[in-house]
Amino acid sequence: MSRFEIAETDWDERQQAFAGRMRGGARGKIGGPFLNLLPSPDLAQRVADLGEWLRFKGSLAADVRELVTLAAAEFWRCPYEWLAHAPLARKAGLDVTALAGLARGESDESLTSSQRVALEAARAVLRSGKLDDAQFQRVAEVFGREGALEIICLCGYYGLLAMVIHSGHADAEQPDWQEAVNTTLQTAG
Repeated sequence: MSRFEIAETDWDERQQAFAGRMRGGARGKIGGPFLNLLPSPDLAQRVADLGEWLRFKGSLAADVRELVTLAAAEFWRCPYEWLAHAPLARKAGLDVTALAGLARGESDESLTSSQRVALEAARAVLRSGKLDDAQFQRVAEVFGREGALEIICLCGYYGLLAMVIHSGHADAEQPDWQEAVNTTLQTAG
């Protein structure tokens, strides 16, 4: 059990209500970082709402959204997020060589030009916390200002989740980074 996790039998009414909303929402379950956020169900709800909007209601296509998510998982070396999102990336059309490149912090020839723009923007934001003028112009030309903002927010959102997971030791029962990557690449191949 992580530092923040609370046994389900010990959940208070607010925690039970949050879990019920998660189970009844787009995710269909409560797990991972959201179990670590349960000590503060109000905070957990706000984090979940942002994630739900970014994942299910934003303007980015699934392939771009999952590419950015995996770039954040790679940057933060977060096996949980990698294991959760690599299958979604495959379902969205990213191939195994693209996933392998992402896991190594590289770009792959199989990426489309728009995917490359999104990946470059995500990596710039993850490295420095910002986009310079040229980077912003490239990403806005391809995805619009709204899409550029979503890419930035996806990086921040998955960084927040990675910090909650790592700081709470929620990843103690997860495989290490390379094992998580190898598992998804073998499964996808």
